[in-house]
Amino acid sequence: MSRVGWVAWVLLAVWSAWLHALQGVLGHVATGAWTPDLGLCLFVALAPRVAAADLPRAALLLALTRATFSVDPPVAIGAAYLAAGLATGSLRTVLDLRSAPFRTALALVLSVALSAWLGLAHDVRVADALQFAGQSAAWGGRGAWSVALATGAAALVLAPLLARLPGLSPLLQRREWHIVASYP
Repeated sequence: MSRVGWVAWVLLAVWSAWLHALQGVLGHVATGAWTPDLGLCLFVALAPRVAAADLPRAALLLALTRATFSVDPPVAIGAAYLAAGLATGSLRTVLDLRSAPFRTALALVLSVALSAWLGLAHDVRVADALQFAGQSAAWGGRGAWSVALATGAAALVLAPLLARLPGLSPLLQRREWHIVASYP
């Protein structure tokens, strides 16, 4: 990998860290339960544009930066983002994820799945702690629709901008149609 490639990966980590930090600030200060998952919006913006081999790597990098700003278990975050990367990698072979409706639907579905998975991980941790203390836990799912709707709306509006963040262009692949169409 060239030095330009490494710089792009470092800048992806920096942009992801800034977006996750901004998400934390927005959640505490302004929007509360309607805070969009900005890291997931970045993933949805990059997913159709990054090479297929780099998609799981990008997902794990975003998971690592999210884990630095989250109280959720890092293993659960990593598993969720890796599953999202693998699912999106196979989904992008049949759907044009650059289009606004598919991009919004993908962000909404991934946000619900991520919230449900992290909620389950939280419930298991609480149940283990209560069982250790000799108490019983009530399992209850938390609604994640406000976050999912906010994430879908943010992906609809912000994804074209997030895909063009400075320094990320070496990670983006050119579309094959443009390569074939421009052949003399």
